[in-house]
Amino acid sequence: MNLHASPDAPIALRLAGGPRSGEFTTVYACAVLAALAAACDLRMIRRGGLAGPPRIARHVWRMSAALFVATGSFFLGQQKFLPEAICDGVVPMLPVLAVLALLAFWMVRVRFARAFRPQTAAAALGVVLATGLALGGGSADAGPYRAPRTAFGAPDLQGLWTNSSLTFLQRPPIFKALIATDAEAAMMESMFNRMVGDLVSTKPIDPNNPAPPVVKAAPQADFLEMDLHLARIDGQRRSSWIVDPANGQIPFTEAGRKAVKDADEESFDGPEGRPVSERCLTAIGSPEGPPMMNTGFNANYQIVQTRDHVAISIEMNHDVRIVRMGDRTHIPAGVSVWMGDSVGWWEGDTLVVETTNFDPRGFVGSLGGGFAWSAKGKLTERFTRIAKDRILYAFQAEDPVNFKQPWRGEMPMRTATGPIYEYACHEGNYSLPNALSGARVTERAAAATPPAGH
Repeated sequence: MNLHASPDAPIALRLAGGPRSGEFTTVYACAVLAALAAACDLRMIRRGGLAGPPRIARHVWRMSAALFVATGSFFLGQQKFLPEAICDGVVPMLPVLAVLALLAFWMVRVRFARAFRPQTAAAALGVVLATGLALGGGSADAGPYRAPRTAFGAPDLQGLWTNSSLTFLQRPPIFKALIATDAEAAMMESMFNRMVGDLVSTKPIDPNNPAPPVVKAAPQADFLEMDLHLARIDGQRRSSWIVDPANGQIPFTEAGRKAVKDADEESFDGPEGRPVSERCLTAIGSPEGPPMMNTGFNANYQIVQTRDHVAISIEMNHDVRIVRMGDRTHIPAGVSVWMGDSVGWWEGDTLVVETTNFDPRGFVGSLGGGFAWSAKGKLTERFTRIAKDRILYAFQAEDPVNFKQPWRGEMPMRTATGPIYEYACHEGNYSLPNALSGARVTERAAAATPPAGH
């Protein structure tokens, strides 16, 4: 339960300290203060009231306590109105601590007027501030991250993100479990580097680079910008995106296996028989999915939010996923879409997206092998911003035709430096007619060749 996620939570709970503070620690502290104040009031009533310095001290206490609540409510409970740059660490706590220090100063100054010494008051203020900063700093490090808010109060997932990594959807046989050992990770990364050679570079592409020198034969004309390491979640290397089943494999039915086999077969009878990625209907490696897979290049995304929609722009193939918020009604079952029909809603700080109406002719490709949806497939995705530079992307796939059981996966998305480049998919403009005409030439040549033995 995330108390910060609800703007309607009691003020004492929202005073729990902003994006990374310990909620229950502060709630208990407020409860102790309230009990102490009540005890003091009961003691005062039994003694017949206050007069002189004790009465002034009581008024100072009440005014400062009200100011403390108001300051905490704004700086710690309404951070969506504050710049994100000052919402981290102890910065939002400083005004609240200043009120506490002011309270301590005037309580000492009024209650002990005759014995008041500036040095003693300064020491007391120092203790208050040091203790508050220590508690606030400790809770900031230990408490859960709370995503910044948009102007309309929703968790802010906007920005440029990438899921580039060497982790496959399904677990390769060299791994024994979901968490890869150091030796397994080193073996995987070494094998992949030897396989791709100089085709892949981990260095970002610099648009200001000059033209390459003129040579007789270039060893490599293209470079794929890719992270050549296994992805980490909670600091642990993941051997596969699939976390359930425990073996890291898709639980295919016979129909599901046949759908994968059919997707691998190529036909030259007409343009409709060519792979959908070759025809630029979907992207290579399925970065758009859904689920959105990591690819060997252009694995970048831009998320934009409004009150009613979330748009996910995929760099490869210039596709944009549009998620309708609030309305969970899908389009009619007879209508199929390459990326499916997506509706979404918020569960606390998590964006939940449900997608149906997949086109069975599509294929979700992935490093290590992909899958196909049937018309009855359903995907549930969960986007949770778990750090300033990280989104945890979790998904569950259900399809009674192609899968024996639902299966789940997890993937980290990291902030990307950008920019997002225009990706113009136009291979079909030239290669598609050439591929089909080449097949016709092959067929004519085969027909003109006499059978063997004649």
